Amino acid sequence: MAMDRDRSAKWVFIVNPAAGNGFAGRYMPELKDEIAKRRIDAKVVLTKARGHATELSLEYARSGCSHIVGVGGDGTFAEIAQPLVHRRDIVFGAVPAGTGNGFIHVLGFPNRFTRREWDTFFAGHVMEMDVGRCNGVYFLNGMGVGFYAQAAADNRRGGRDAGGGNPLKHQWRIVKAIFFCRERDMTLTLDERKEQKRAFLHAIGNGRRFAGGMQLTPKAIANDGLLDVCMIPRLSVPARLKAFSDVKALKIVENPNVRYVRTANMTLEFAEEVPALLDGELQFSRRFEVTLVPGGLRMLYDPAGEHCFTAKKP
Repeated sequence: MAMDRDRSAKWVFIVNPAAGNGFAGRYMPELKDEIAKRRIDAKVVLTKARGHATELSLEYARSGCSHIVGVGGDGTFAEIAQPLVHRRDIVFGAVPAGTGNGFIHVLGFPNRFTRREWDTFFAGHVMEMDVGRCNGVYFLNGMGVGFYAQAAADNRRGGRDAGGGNPLKHQWRIVKAIFFCRERDMTLTLDERKEQKRAFLHAIGNGRRFAGGMQLTPKAIANDGLLDVCMIPRLSVPARLKAFSDVKALKIVENPNVRYVRTANMTLEFAEEVPALLDGELQFSRRFEVTLVPGGLRMLYDPAGEHCFTAKKP
């Protein structure tokens, strides 16, 4: 295999054992078996708490690792990516073991690896991927402000993880938010123009799939130098339900109430502190400055999969 020939590669697999309701922890025997079969120089380390994945990523980047791989869900991948943006000497990989697994589809991989995906993963195909940035925090897949983030914040206040748990329960929380979410006044700065809006949702995607598999930015390309933005204004409950139905049917860009744009930067300002959801993690602020880092990460991907890249070479 391609990586068997590269004896100089030094790998670390950062595993969040709690991801996927414990699936990632139970995944360890298979992971170690796949590493052993390929006889690569690799360590497997476990995270112990929120934020620990970032510390481990920075530690192993400084120690000279050439390949840093996350095993977990979207939040785990985002934590690991924080110190790796702009690092041309490091390849980042993602092995899905979470619940939602929205980001993995950007790379062309499915929610769970089979023998084929392991072979493709270790073949070492690399693509330069854009990375989003909001208030100094990088995001890989996307962020949402409005009912999407409010549902997560309400869930967190209830003592549960913002983005995790049973996908059906998560979708049910979203449906409840569709009925009861209150739109907030907002100042949007887009392409240097300011607009006053009262929006139900702003979904900003580097990838296409958000929580529960919702494709709110179905046209997103993760290496085109632009973020896709799906803006849904203040709507009646029936119109909200219609928009949600259009999302499920992959027709959201055809909805007459939806504004769909592409941009490399935008700012959202509110009169009060509101939640935003970045790769499954909550951030609270009155102002969100969103920019893009073109080609910020070198990613392992599946060139034969349904990835979100154009045909550019790394």
